Amino acid sequence: MSDRQGTRPKTPRSQPTPAVVASTRPERSDSRGRVLRWTVWTLSLALVGLNAWWTWGDWSLGDMKAIDASIARGKLDEAEQALRTRLRWSPSDGDARTKLARILAQRGDQLDCARELHEVPSWWPSKSESSFLEAQAFKRVSHAREAEAAWLACIADDPLHPAPPNLFAGAAKELVALYVLEGRLDEARKTLWRAYDQATPIERPGVLAMRVRAELERIAHEEAVAKLRGYIEADPQDWDARRALALEEQAIGNGEAADRVLNDCLQSRPDDIKARQAQLEILQQRGNMDEARAVIDRLPSEADQDAKIWMYRGLVRQSERDDPGAFEAFRRSVELSPNEADTLYKLGMVEQRLGKTDQARDHIARSRELHQAYANLSGAYQAFLDQTRKEPRDEAGYRESIEKVASLCQTLGWQRVADAWRLELAPGRPGP
Repeated sequence: MSDRQGTRPKTPRSQPTPAVVASTRPERSDSRGRVLRWTVWTLSLALVGLNAWWTWGDWSLGDMKAIDASIARGKLDEAEQALRTRLRWSPSDGDARTKLARILAQRGDQLDCARELHEVPSWWPSKSESSFLEAQAFKRVSHAREAEAAWLACIADDPLHPAPPNLFAGAAKELVALYVLEGRLDEARKTLWRAYDQATPIERPGVLAMRVRAELERIAHEEAVAKLRGYIEADPQDWDARRALALEEQAIGNGEAADRVLNDCLQSRPDDIKARQAQLEILQQRGNMDEARAVIDRLPSEADQDAKIWMYRGLVRQSERDDPGAFEAFRRSVELSPNEADTLYKLGMVEQRLGKTDQARDHIARSRELHQAYANLSGAYQAFLDQTRKEPRDEAGYRESIEKVASLCQTLGWQRVADAWRLELAPGRPGP
């Protein structure tokens, strides 16, 4: 036999011998089995855990019908606990927050009630209602600044979640009352125009009546002081309330209180133009023009766009017998706000001393016209209200009362108000 025939062929190194192959196959099979068994076991545990989590979660969230039943039976502690547990799992549940807020309100906890309502998500379908209720709760505990924010949220332009008309009107009225109390008339006017744009034709005369009333009526000083003190006690950083309170304290003769309240505001907000206006008003009432001059010299550049600041500058320069300087200051004030009767009169008197007789005559005449129109507006407004109460309505008297109010508003320079009133005289308008 040849060597090739007598020699056993060598097994290639890359392939295991049959004995090795036989011994490794069971090991690989066992390994795969172990992996499979571990996988199944792990998944089983996971599923058990998941089922337990869902079961426990469902129990923790509670059943809203059961919660409602607890509330109906007066079991408020039980309902509150269930609602708080539910909110831990679902903090965006606006319904649960609203129910919890009502429980807190029933217990007299208005502040926590308001804060719960504040947490209702902005996208929640009834957010406008919760914002209104939030504002009312804040109002009850004199948190005027937070109430204002909630009323503004209620009337915010949100086409997806518009406020119902009754809530919009209610929030607007509350805002106007707050703005009038705090002397924020520009904001009151803007709010009323928003309400006017939202109102139905039959509601618009009422909104226009509020627009005139906001110009005419002011809360009594003593009542204003009491309200504003409450706002500051509840919220020391309510700067609008502080500024308004300083003026009201001065009006009732509490000069030291006025200074204390206003100084706290100015220390925190030295460049607040409205606070500086209040400070200059108080100094002018006291005849302290030297200090007023010092205040004016420190004003930021933004004050150059404020009509009242220019008016106070004119008074300071007038006190210094600087007629050219006073003329320029009063002129700038009138340029920025052309229908201020008192400033027009002051400008006219300075113009007389400077020999500007024609300008002086025109400005003094316009001042008198404005004063007279304002004095007559109260009676015309009351005549309109009287006409709206008549049954049956005197159509001719009603239209005459509207035209009188519109005419006076036009004289006062309130053109948009006058135009809106005359729109009520158009054929087919339903009236109040």
